[in-house]
Amino acid sequence: MEEFISIEYDYEKYQKLEDNGRYEIIEGRLYNLAPSPSVFHQHVCGNIYHKLRIFLQDKECVPFISPVDVRLAPKGSEDRNIKNVVQPDVFVVCDKSKIDQKGIVGAPEFVVEVASPNTSARDYLIKLKLYERYGTKEYWIVNPQEKSVAVFVKAKEDRFDISSVFFHPAIIRSSFLSGFEISTDEVFAEI
Repeated sequence: MEEFISIEYDYEKYQKLEDNGRYEIIEGRLYNLAPSPSVFHQHVCGNIYHKLRIFLQDKECVPFISPVDVRLAPKGSEDRNIKNVVQPDVFVVCDKSKIDQKGIVGAPEFVVEVASPNTSARDYLIKLKLYERYGTKEYWIVNPQEKSVAVFVKAKEDRFDISSVFFHPAIIRSSFLSGFEISTDEVFAEI
């Protein structure tokens, strides 16, 4: 069962947390990201990040891998007014003005979350709506247990439509990152 702290949080309070834990804030709720993800989860993230890094070399967009704070708020928002801070597993930012010393302010254009038993409800329900609302163009949810990748793409109404669900073996192609593709063999490659 997922755990969150019941006090309302903002980015200002988040920065003052004294422990070394990892957290996210969604609509003012502080979610504890403990325990650490599994080794396989981290390996899947690394596989996707590596492929994106090679693909985006010498291009405008920049890939990132967690932990990096993404503050889902308009630029110039005061820290006490930022109620959504997430740490996507892997993501891409194409507008470099969103990058600052604290992390990212504004939605990444492309996001990948690797679901785990502790986070899958948040990834499939809460974060899907959050990324949709703040302007992410494409959102992938990787499910290591099923060896599947659900791809959500921004539709004309500015809402996500599920583009496809890919089950291993398959090749996944990005709609937003034209020319980017990755096979499920690459995504789920063992250590």
